[in-house]
Amino acid sequence: MRCLAPAFGGYFGKKGEIRAVHEDFDKVIEQTGAATRATELIKDQLTNQSWTRQRQWELKRDAVMAVVIAIGRARDGLMYLAGSVAHMREGLTYPWQRHPKLLERSLDLMRCLDDFDEKRLVASFVCSDDLSSALTEAGKLIRSALATVQKDSHFSISDLYPPVREAVSTALLIARREIGIQESGQTHTGEAAQQIG
Repeated sequence: MRCLAPAFGGYFGKKGEIRAVHEDFDKVIEQTGAATRATELIKDQLTNQSWTRQRQWELKRDAVMAVVIAIGRARDGLMYLAGSVAHMREGLTYPWQRHPKLLERSLDLMRCLDDFDEKRLVASFVCSDDLSSALTEAGKLIRSALATVQKDSHFSISDLYPPVREAVSTALLIARREIGIQESGQTHTGEAAQQIG
């Protein structure tokens, strides 16, 4: 039996080595599985974060586009009303607000301003404070100009329009930056607003 001991000793030694390698291999498989699960979890989190950022950008883009259209309509409505009043004021024998066409244009402008205020509120919720402030300022200037047109039939369009144009141009430039639209080259704010509006 003594001569078998070395043979069995070698056998059991090899079997022990194989078992140890097998246990090490099982640990490697377990660690690889844990690493794979962790990688998948991180990948899912990054995908969710990316989707959330994309969705937020889409909300911002939609709000900005809606408010840009609304402010353009309000600005154009003001200029249309002011131009009409300036053109007709010589022949008006009563306060212009009684003239049916001018009253209709004034009411259209007020509806445009109401629509703008609604869209501005949404944009202020999803966009930066800079854009919110610029939109608020532009809205104030349009309303102030409307009040001037309504109170004083001898207003000057050349005094009335530049502050409105500048405020709207500023708001449009901030809106472009807000959604990542880069300007091509250096443009004057008024030129950029004419390109957008």
